Amino acid sequence: VAGQCRCGSSGQCTGVQEDFCCLPNCVDLTSDEENCGACDERCATGETCVDGQCRCGDNPGCGTGQTCCDGVCADLTADDAHCGSCGRACSAPNQCIGSDCVCPWTDPPEACTGGTMCCNGVTSGCVDVLVNPLHCGRCNRACICFLGNCV
Repeated sequence: VAGQCRCGSSGQCTGVQEDFCCLPNCVDLTSDEENCGACDERCATGETCVDGQCRCGDNPGCGTGQTCCDGVCADLTADDAHCGSCGRACSAPNQCIGSDCVCPWTDPPEACTGGTMCCNGVTSGCVDVLVNPLHCGRCNRACICFLGNCV
């Protein structure tokens, strides 16, 4: 218009990184998560754009197969603190395998359900601690067991 270039309907951008035309708008390439460093360079979920670089907290952006969770890059398929989603932690001794918190001593690894507990010892895997004489009430407590109590 009148010898000036326009950026869509948003007006004229100055062309510097802080006011660059990424149609249809003028954007700040140094801080825009949808246009970080260049038009259409999107930061991954949880990342921020700092000085034109995607960042996960104080770290560089996460790599392929990783998600930014609370400033830390995590593999949601295998991270015990972020299993399947950010902040979903597996309680010990369970481990994150395939995005699920599972007992590593079952074959194949599976989640313990129905009042069973993940134990490792003479007998390992998901055990019923209410009646198991080797894991009475908790893992590795051997006794005559009745309803999780030693009698």
